[in-house]
Amino acid sequence: MNSPQLIKNMFSSILCKILGHKYEILRFYKNEQKEFQCIQCKKQFTENEDGDKLILTPKLRQINEVMEKFYVFRHQRQSA
Repeated sequence: MNSPQLIKNMFSSILCKILGHKYEILRFYKNEQKEFQCIQCKKQFTENEDGDKLILTPKLRQINEVMEKFYVFRHQRQSA
């Protein structure tokens, strides 16, 4: 990584630690699950069942996708 990019990343992470993250929604699932990304530091987050934000891991992303498929399947089955 080049020096200006490294300095920018360090500044962004320090800014997030001091002022907090600025979120934008990456995905909004039909089952009300959301995935967010911080505009400044580019970290990704998701919500747990209490509404708290957790760092998005591949396992949590897979859980969100499976829950979405289950939600869609269940609602298609109820409407039929």
